[in-house]
Amino acid sequence: MATGRTISASFLTDFDKKVIELCEKISDRIFNSITDKDKQKLFKKEYGKISLTRDGGLRLGAGKLQRDTVCTRGRQGKAPYSNRNLRWHPLIVAENQVNYAKEIERVEIDGEDESQVLVFVIKNSKGQEEKYPSDKVHELPERYVALPKHWMPHIDKLKNWSDTLWTNNSCIIPAYECCDWWQAVETYAVLGISIGVELFKIDFDILYNKIVKILKQQTISDIILPSSSFPVEKDEFILCPVCKSKFTNGLSKFFSEEPEKKWYPEWRTSKIDEIIDNNLQIIHVTPLTENEIKHTAENTRYGHRWCNITKSNHSVEQTINIFGEILKSHGKNLPAIQANDNEIVFLRYEIDKPFQSISVAIKQYFDYFSEYVKRVKGKEIFFYVKPLQTGFEFRVNSSDLNVVEEYLTEYANLVNEKIEGLIINFDNETLPEDLKKSSYISIKQQIVHLQQSVEILSFEKNVIEKHNKILETIITDLTETIKEKSKQPIQIFNQSLPIGEIKQLVLEIFAELRNTNTALPTEEERILDMYSHLDRFPIQNKPDYQKRVNQWLSDNSELNPLSQEYLLSAEFLFDVLFKADTNDYSPFVLQFCRVVENELLKQLFVAFYKHITHSKSETEIKTDYAWDFVKANKNKDFAAIFVQPTEPELMLAKMLEYLKRLNDTSFISSTLLCEFKTFINQTFDVSVILNPDFINKIDFVRENYRNKAAHPDRNTIKLNLSEAQKCQSLVREILVLWLESKK
Repeated sequence: MATGRTISASFLTDFDKKVIELCEKISDRIFNSITDKDKQKLFKKEYGKISLTRDGGLRLGAGKLQRDTVCTRGRQGKAPYSNRNLRWHPLIVAENQVNYAKEIERVEIDGEDESQVLVFVIKNSKGQEEKYPSDKVHELPERYVALPKHWMPHIDKLKNWSDTLWTNNSCIIPAYECCDWWQAVETYAVLGISIGVELFKIDFDILYNKIVKILKQQTISDIILPSSSFPVEKDEFILCPVCKSKFTNGLSKFFSEEPEKKWYPEWRTSKIDEIIDNNLQIIHVTPLTENEIKHTAENTRYGHRWCNITKSNHSVEQTINIFGEILKSHGKNLPAIQANDNEIVFLRYEIDKPFQSISVAIKQYFDYFSEYVKRVKGKEIFFYVKPLQTGFEFRVNSSDLNVVEEYLTEYANLVNEKIEGLIINFDNETLPEDLKKSSYISIKQQIVHLQQSVEILSFEKNVIEKHNKILETIITDLTETIKEKSKQPIQIFNQSLPIGEIKQLVLEIFAELRNTNTALPTEEERILDMYSHLDRFPIQNKPDYQKRVNQWLSDNSELNPLSQEYLLSAEFLFDVLFKADTNDYSPFVLQFCRVVENELLKQLFVAFYKHITHSKSETEIKTDYAWDFVKANKNKDFAAIFVQPTEPELMLAKMLEYLKRLNDTSFISSTLLCEFKTFINQTFDVSVILNPDFINKIDFVRENYRNKAAHPDRNTIKLNLSEAQKCQSLVREILVLWLESKK
C-alpha cells in the first residue's frame, strides 16, 4: 500500500501559506482567550498547533483542528491518492465529471522502472498544452479533475506498479474531500469555536465575535467572509449534530453505563483501545459526495464517535427517519421534531437584553412544562424549548397547541405567586397523593430558583445604575476614539475609501429611500420610485465587482444588460453597507432581488409582448385570443397587456401569478397562455423555470426579503447581515438555475 507522505509535503505556494497562516490567526486568538496557562499548552498541543505543510506534518505536526478541517483525511491503497493533502489541492479524481473543476487532457507516464512518474497534461487559457509531473501538481493554476477515461490507456501498466511507485506518485485527492480555501478556513473557525467554548470554557459571544472579525478582515481575496452558511447560534457549535447532546457530555444520558473497554494483544496495540464511544470526531451532517462540495461551515461539526458510526454514510435526517422506523417496529412511538411547519408550531420569544443573563434559568423553568401538564393536568404533550442567542423558541406539535395555549399562561404565572401560599390545581384525578406532594415540592423548587435569578439580576441592575455616570464618561471617550479612527482609510478592493465617506454614502442611501413618495397610489409604484433612488448611486470600481460576480455566475453576460448593471450595483451596495457596519441591508436586498425581477420582465414578458404585437394587429390579437378577451375569466388582465401601446411594466408578484397560470389546468382553454409557454420553451427549459419549486423559491424571496426591504423607513422591519446573506444565497441559486436553463 502507498503509505508515504504527500508528494512535496513541505512545498507550499505563497497562496497556500496565506491560507494556513489565516488559520493560525484563528488558533492564536483562541489560545489567547484561554486564561489558564496549562490549558493553553493543552490547546496548542492537541488542537491548535499549525504545521506549514500540505499534509499537516507527521507525528508531532499539526493539531486536530488543522488535520480535521484543512487537510484531507488520507487514503491508502494502489492509487495515486495523497495520504493527506490540503483540501483546496488543485488536482482531484472523480468517477464522473464535476462542475467545479476543469477536465485534464490526459495522463502520461514518464521514466522507467522505479523512476516512473505520472504527468498530467492540461490546456492553458491560450489553448496550449502544459505538463505537470506528480511533484508539481500543487502548482496548477486552478482545480482540475482526472476521470477514469484518463487512466484507462495505462491500466495494464499501473496494475503492476509497486507500493514504492504509488507512494512516490501520491498527488491526487478524492473529489468528495475537496473544498475551496475559504470553506476550509470557515470549518477551521467553526470547529475552533466549538473546542474553545466547550472544552476550554471561553465565553461564546466574545470568542465568536473575535473569530468573525478575523474572517471579515482577511485579505487573501475579495470574497466576503463569513459566508451566509456560517452558523450563528451557540448550540450549532457545541451540540453533536446527531444526538443533540453536548459533545463534551458524552453519551451518559443515553446509556446506563459506559461500554466495557477491550484489551487487545501487544501486536495490535500496547494499551487499551482508545477508540471509545465518546471520542470527538468530525461529522458531516450530510455525507460527502463528489458531485457537490460538502466540507463547509454549514455541514461540518464535532460530535461523538458512536453517533458518527451510527450515522454511517447517511445524512442526519435519514438517520433520524431510520430510528423512527426502528422505534415503530419495536412498538414505540416517541415524539420527534418534524421538519414540516404544518406539524410543528414555532413560538419564538426574544428576551430583552437586561434579562438575557437569566435566559438559562428561564429555559430550565419551561423545560419542566410538559412534565407539569402530565402530572398536574393528566395530559401528554410534546413541548421542546430551544435556546437562542437572544432568547428561546418553543416547539410544539400542532395537535398539542390547544393544550399548550390553555396551560402555558397558568404555568408562567406561578412565578409571580408567593411560595408560602402557592396553590396548584391538580386536575389529574388518577395521580396518587404522594406523587401530588412530590410534584408540588418540585414545582416550588423550580419557581424559587427562577425567582432568585430575577432577584440577583435586580440587584445587579441597581449596582449598574449607581455607576451610570462613570459609564457615560467611558462611552464619551470611546465615541471620540471612534471618531478619530473613522478618519483612517479602509480598503474596498483596490480603492482607498475613508470610513467617513462610506458612512456618509450609507446615510445618503437611506435618506434617498426615505424620500420615497408615499403618496403614490400603489405599492408597486412606490417600489419603482425606490428603484429610481437607488439608481442615483454610481458603482465605483466596476471591473472589480464584475470579477466577483464572475466567481459565482460565470455566464452572467447572458443576463439582460440592465440586470447586469443591477447585479454590480447590488454587490457595491453590499460592500458599502458592510464596511459601514450598518444593521440594515435593505438597499442591497432590494437591488439584488431586482435582478431576478428584471430578468423575468425583460426576457419573458417584454419579449413575448414584442413577439405578439410585432406579428399581429390589435384586432387580430382580440380575435385569435377571444377566450381571454370575451369571457369574463381570470386571464383577462394578462390579455389586456397585449393591446397596450407600451411595453409592460409588471412587478414581481404579478409576473409570478401569471407564470403559475401556465401550470394551472383551469386556464387550459387559453390559447394565449399556451403560446406563451411555447414561446418560453424556445429560449428556456420550461421543466426548470416553470417548475413550481423554482417559482415558489422566487416567491419566497419576494415575500420574505424583497418586500421587507421595500420598507426601510419602518424601524420594526430590518434586514440584518445574516438575513441579507440568506437572501444573497437564495437569489444566487435562482440566477444560476435561470442561466443553466437557457438554451
